[in-house]
Amino acid sequence: EESACAEQGITPVGFRVGSDALAITVSADNDFISELSFAQLRQIFGEAERWSDVRPEYPDEPIQLVIPGTDSGSFDFFVEAVFDYDSEPILARQPILSENDEQLVGSIKRNPYAIGFFGYAYYLANAADLRILSLDGLAPSASAVEDGSYALARPLFLYSDAEIMRAEPQVADFISYSLANVNAVIVDVGYFQASVDKLAAARNQWIRATNASQAPAIDPATVFGKINMAGSSTVYPLSKRIADQFTDAGYLPMIEVRRGIRGENTIAPHSAGVAVEYNDQPTVSEFFTNTSWIPAIGEFGVIPLINATLMTSTIAMLVALPLGIGAAIYLSEYASPRVRNIIKPVLEVLAGIPTVVYGYFALTFMTPLLRAVFGVEVVNIYNTGSAGIVVGILIIPLISSMSEDALHAVPQALREASYGLGATKLETVIQVVMPAALSGILAAFIVAVSRAIGETMVVAIAAGAGPNFSFNPFDSAETMTGHIARISGGDLSYDSIDYNSIFAIGLTLFVMTFLLNALSRVVISRFREVY
Repeated sequence: EESACAEQGITPVGFRVGSDALAITVSADNDFISELSFAQLRQIFGEAERWSDVRPEYPDEPIQLVIPGTDSGSFDFFVEAVFDYDSEPILARQPILSENDEQLVGSIKRNPYAIGFFGYAYYLANAADLRILSLDGLAPSASAVEDGSYALARPLFLYSDAEIMRAEPQVADFISYSLANVNAVIVDVGYFQASVDKLAAARNQWIRATNASQAPAIDPATVFGKINMAGSSTVYPLSKRIADQFTDAGYLPMIEVRRGIRGENTIAPHSAGVAVEYNDQPTVSEFFTNTSWIPAIGEFGVIPLINATLMTSTIAMLVALPLGIGAAIYLSEYASPRVRNIIKPVLEVLAGIPTVVYGYFALTFMTPLLRAVFGVEVVNIYNTGSAGIVVGILIIPLISSMSEDALHAVPQALREASYGLGATKLETVIQVVMPAALSGILAAFIVAVSRAIGETMVVAIAAGAGPNFSFNPFDSAETMTGHIARISGGDLSYDSIDYNSIFAIGLTLFVMTFLLNALSRVVISRFREVY
């Protein structure tokens, strides 16, 4: 990060504003562990593969690691503190990796055998779903963080450059205001106050950087000039609170923020900088070409969501198409009226089962089955494979019903003519009846694809929570509908870019299904046979 600053001619000056701590968390449903030693922490995130490897009385279940992505400062700090800068042990465990804290929380809370870490503030925001583990008898607290006895405590800084602060006094004023007011708000947002001595050292740093004689009291109403800021989501809640307070106190010009090392003339291109609000709207090109969906750093690429949607739909069609058409052929050509009158209502009942039931069937039956067949180290608890298989089962009645109607509509005279020429029943079905019903069968296929793409509950429950661009059906991923369901049920601010993104995704989903349904009409018209 210092090298990135140097490339822009910036020498970062850090101002200590508080402290954070990494929280080691498990699901609220985990009832067998409440504390760890530092050695056990290394073991769990290192060589131990099952909980029973840590202590014999723990369940003989695989440990699912859930950690921030390798580009995250939290990941770097954890690796430095626990593994002495060596990331190989933790990455060799093939953990669930994500830059999205919501995905981390979701992956932990739904799996009682998962364990992960992230900032303490984010734990507080999700304390109802998680439990925090003490480390060597200590949980994160103001005293344990301040004196360093809690091993995973880390400082929080605002960064700027002395030349920028002297050339742009509004920048210096904002930093001075932050140092004067940070302790009044920092506890409310889940961080820990800096000591009086550390804040005094930060103010002395400010005085040296600006060549001032003292750090004056700042009235935001008298501050003029645009402020550009860049940074990570680590300090987002704190910096947002201070920036809002700065604006409410009378600051009128615009505060423009870019997350990550982006843009020009940024004040703090550093991961522990200020992040308040992401004002850059992604372009249509970025939306459809970016392979990352990480709102925390302004990445809004829909490709991972589309990829997961198409993967589950493809798996579903591989399951549903042969079974659905096979059922349709049997009902139309082979079943007696009595058998047909029994099976047809059964298929209709299957179509009426609430999809949430299918979702938990995928999670509690199909996923354990796949893990038993392919191995727990290969198949994640949340995966697109089990979701796709169950979506396929869900749409079998749709394909079979529409295809059976198409086959049943073929005139009986065609069958009799085929029999008269010496064809067997199977030859008649394959070479006469199915080609004659092709338009209806293709229409059933396309409508079923649309249904699979639009399925929500199964994929939301079984596929995973968090965009993940992967072609492995045993990895977790989030579909377009699953993402809409998760985000719309969260606590995002109305009209924020994260919130508005669900409408862009919804429009994309609508266009996809509309085109598929329009295609089905074209297919029916193009291949329809009139007898």
